[in-house]
Amino acid sequence: MYLNLEEYNFKELFAWMDGGSITILLEHSKYEDINITFQQHVLKDYYEELNKIPGRIYLNEEIVVKRSETEKSILEFLKNNSTQKSSELKKEMIIEEIKWIESKEYIDFTPNKLELSEARKKLLNEEELIKKLNKQ
Repeated sequence: MYLNLEEYNFKELFAWMDGGSITILLEHSKYEDINITFQQHVLKDYYEELNKIPGRIYLNEEIVVKRSETEKSILEFLKNNSTQKSSELKKEMIIEEIKWIESKEYIDFTPNKLELSEARKKLLNEEELIKKLNKQ
């Protein structure tokens, strides 16, 4: 998927309390906003049912393929645009994520997918059912 971010503007950066994830919000005058999430890469363990994959980029909640054109477009946009309207702390956070994605460690990074217990799976299914019923 080719992504043209040239007409988007950096809007905001959100830092999550999970060990390093950040979400960057981009806005456009005609189109829907885009969110780009860089998942933390300090903790390798994750549960597929509960978490996104550590160390990866997500575009509007969809994982971005490593070294893809989409990834290149995101990095190029961030290098050229996002640090201009940001505080020093946010600039540093973005620069650190760019360095991570461009590193060999990123390519070699292998998260550990853990298995939920049957009791936890059952609880999650019940929670989903309750959410669906409440929406009706």
